[in-house]
Amino acid sequence: MPKHSGKARQRELFLAALLSGASVAQAAEQACISERTAFRWLEDAEFQAEYQRAKRNLVDTATNRLLRSMDKAAAKLESVMDDPKTPQGLQIAAATRILDRGRWAHENDDLAVRIAALEEDEKHRGE
Repeated sequence: MPKHSGKARQRELFLAALLSGASVAQAAEQACISERTAFRWLEDAEFQAEYQRAKRNLVDTATNRLLRSMDKAAAKLESVMDDPKTPQGLQIAAATRILDRGRWAHENDDLAVRIAALEEDEKHRGE
């Protein structure tokens, strides 16, 4: 086994602990490294890039999970809004939430199209 494999495992443990919400001191303890080593790793560009990639992956995973649940959430809001047994205040709140989210989604889609067009224009200017 290569000499650095223990260090690689410690870096993995340290990274995982940070991603789970541990403080630097707690993460260092979990990875069996000194706090000094932990802070040195945090200043290392390669480790920072790995840490940022891992954080993005966590956010992407959570976002994808939420996206898969959006249809169910919309159906639930619709059922609350349409149920005659639901108090009128809750029906109005559900309807308002649906309208707000719909407007938000439309605005975001519009911004994405506009940004893509600006980026395309900028790309052609640089040619």
